[in-house]
Amino acid sequence: MKKQYKNIWIEKEKKDKLEKVNKVVTEKIPFKIIFNSYIVEAMEDNKSFGKNEFLTNLKIGDTIEIRMRKDGDKIRPLGMESYKKLKDIFINEKVPKDLRGEIPLILKDDEIVWASGVKKSESFKGEENKKGIKLIIRRQDEE
Repeated sequence: MKKQYKNIWIEKEKKDKLEKVNKVVTEKIPFKIIFNSYIVEAMEDNKSFGKNEFLTNLKIGDTIEIRMRKDGDKIRPLGMESYKKLKDIFINEKVPKDLRGEIPLILKDDEIVWASGVKKSESFKGEENKKGIKLIIRRQDEE
C-alpha cells in the first residue's frame, strides 16, 4: 500500500526493478547525455520555456556535474536571497517520495544550478533574449 499526499493505493511490488545508480557525471558545456532514465542537454540559446528548460549564465566550456541528491543539499531558489533545503522544496512542490532520489541535479563548483524540472537557482539565472546556456531535461521515452 502506498500513500502520497491525499491519495492511497495498492501497488504490486516490482521484483525486477533496476536500482538507480547514484553516479556522478562530469561534462563540459555543450553536451547531450543520458543520465539514468533522463536525457540532459546543455546548449547555447537565448530563450527557455517551461519547467523542463532553464536559461543560465553558464558559459561554453564550463564544467558541470550531474548527480542525484544527497542529504543536506541546498539551493538558492529563483527570486530568493537565502538558501533552502532541497528536501523542503521537494515536499513543497509535492514531488512523490519515491521520485525524489531520481531527479538529476546540475551543479557547478558544488553549488546546485538546477534541480531538473523542479527548481532553478537564482545564482545562475540568465537574462532572457541574451545568449546563455540553456539546460534541458526530458525523460528518455519522450524523445
